[in-house]
Amino acid sequence: MSSSALSPAAVRLLPPAAAAALSESGRLARRRDLPPPPRARAVERQEKIESGRLQRGRGRRRLLPFDLVLTQAHGATPLFRAGPFDELRLFQRLVATAHDTEWLQRAAPGDLGRERFQPFAVLRLRAERAQPVPSLASDPRLVGRLRQALGTAGVLAPRRWLRDVPGEQRLARSGASAAEDALTLGAARDLLDDRQRIAWLESAFSTPPPAGQVAHRYYLGNTLTVYVVRHDAQGKRLFVGEAAAAARGLGLLVYVPAA
Repeated sequence: MSSSALSPAAVRLLPPAAAAALSESGRLARRRDLPPPPRARAVERQEKIESGRLQRGRGRRRLLPFDLVLTQAHGATPLFRAGPFDELRLFQRLVATAHDTEWLQRAAPGDLGRERFQPFAVLRLRAERAQPVPSLASDPRLVGRLRQALGTAGVLAPRRWLRDVPGEQRLARSGASAAEDALTLGAARDLLDDRQRIAWLESAFSTPPPAGQVAHRYYLGNTLTVYVVRHDAQGKRLFVGEAAAAARGLGLLVYVPAA
């Protein structure tokens, strides 16, 4: 019972200890009824988003609903194929000349062979749009974040998984134990944001490409943002793809029950 259920005269007839307890009970009830302050609501909302992000793939498969291809004058190069999605995959290719624009298109399943493409993103590879790629050797804050998320042994794990060759790259489980590697890979998917994940994967590629060539490594983020790391003798630069008007609102993955 709260103090609001009794008249002031009735409250005055209660023993002092009982009246004090009833008053405190009413004060706590009123505090519970008040809405949380804006900052608390924002923190609670973010925690719900993060919780949902970590739980979303459990018991379900993530599928990329279309093929993503790089279109060029001499044809189209598939970068990410429709089907099971994994943000730890990447595609590497060597280019002989440094150009400043690339176009990515999407194709519905079955349309790749017929070259029925629709715009998806444009990569403007210009100096003013370049961003630095965080380096594990020079960014102690990043290393600390990776250690917190992946464990000490996981920080340098990509070096034993990735090969510096053209084509699609996947992280194979070939470490000390399959269980330990599975935990590291799961943490890299769930606990790192896109840029942290790219920096972690890029630690496997320290040697510049041969003279006169440039390496492009393509990544696909959690919300299907396209990234490319341009690696040449001068170092690495990160570029972020701009969604084409026809592709806005398509940054979603399809979730289906696991088999």
